[in-house]
Amino acid sequence: MDIIHSSHSKYLTDIKAVWSRHQFGPSGNYHYITNNRSESFNAFIGDAREVPIIDLIDSIRQKIMTKLDARQRCGLRWKHILVPNALKNIQDARKMTNEFIIRRSDDMRAEVISPTHRFVADLIVKECTVTVEEYWGEMPLPPDPSSF
Repeated sequence: MDIIHSSHSKYLTDIKAVWSRHQFGPSGNYHYITNNRSESFNAFIGDAREVPIIDLIDSIRQKIMTKLDARQRCGLRWKHILVPNALKNIQDARKMTNEFIIRRSDDMRAEVISPTHRFVADLIVKECTVTVEEYWGEMPLPPDPSSF
């Protein structure tokens, strides 16, 4: 390094930054993410890697334009302003709420009647006479993120 320029060597040795993977935590799989991204990018640009840099950049620009055009055409076929999956989730939630009858006593309190339960919701004190577990049954715990 000193061969190039001694001030550059001093600058690089004075930096107090993490320069190697061994200084990351033992559970980090950072190299997998980086490797996957680089492999995806290489597959995206395909044979253009072998051409001069100006042609490579132009090829990448063309591929991005083609991909953006395809996404825009797909979006134009949508019949609603929302993404189709979001719209389906809202429709499913709306169907589920059709089972409930809500009788308001005032703006902040209501009696809610479902096919199997009757309970009171009070928004002032933020409480309800039935819990989620009582209504839906025991909910499964989400997976532990550290197990991945």
